[in-house]
Amino acid sequence: MRISATSAMASVPTGSGAGLQPVSGASDRPTPCPEYPVRDLLNHLFEVAVNFQAMARREEVDWSGGVDHLTDGWRDRFATETQRLVEAWSDPDALEGVSPGMGLPQETVGLMALIDLTVHGWDLARATGATARGSR
Repeated sequence: MRISATSAMASVPTGSGAGLQPVSGASDRPTPCPEYPVRDLLNHLFEVAVNFQAMARREEVDWSGGVDHLTDGWRDRFATETQRLVEAWSDPDALEGVSPGMGLPQETVGLMALIDLTVHGWDLARATGATARGSR
């Protein structure tokens, strides 16, 4: 069975960021992903949401990190960025051709975004005792 990036991306949970509520007070807690404690993992997820939007448009991205996205209103901003991510990859043109930055088919790059959000969402849920939820 072949899964398209468009249909897979439609399953990305967006909204208020309520699933991220248990993070308060857990920012230094380790996660199953050893290089990322909770706070760093959340910042990485922000970068995934923003950078993969740019990759849908075949723009260059900066994965160097260093920006703390977890300031006032971060949950709402994360919800906005994930919605923009879904919209970027919902454009059929985003799935055509080869990614200039990665040399992979664009559809593969779109699926990589979904995989990154899914795996690290699970990491975050495990580290904070939350339940990973999606909408269907």
